[in-house]
Amino acid sequence: MEGVPPCKDRDDFIKVLKANGGKPGFYSLHTGNNPFIKITGAVHAEGIWDAFFVGIDVPDRLTYQLTGQYNCKYVLRNGRWYIQVQQFRQTSLLINKLDEKVRRQPSPSACRTQSVRQVGKLSARSLEVGNVYTNV
Repeated sequence: MEGVPPCKDRDDFIKVLKANGGKPGFYSLHTGNNPFIKITGAVHAEGIWDAFFVGIDVPDRLTYQLTGQYNCKYVLRNGRWYIQVQQFRQTSLLINKLDEKVRRQPSPSACRTQSVRQVGKLSARSLEVGNVYTNV
């Protein structure tokens, strides 16, 4: 990943996490999607995963969106699969600075609607949103 040094072991990985995350007011979500895993031997496998990361840095008023792909090698030990090697290739990064006028709605109920609009044979329903940010 851009700006992140290679990690040779668990301790290196923990150092990177502590240096780049976990600060107060930083909230994130990281998902692995669309796994393709191939057994390559009695105790070995390889996998490719799409990755999606979003983050909000409240104190610095920044939002992050990152996509990429993990290439992994796995090993079976004592009946359990472990990641042996993991490489990440970043495919996109979007960082936005939030305007000072952006604020959280006082209540999620302010955004609730029950309307249904018919579009041919399809109906589009509005979604209830828990945390909504608006420009005012």
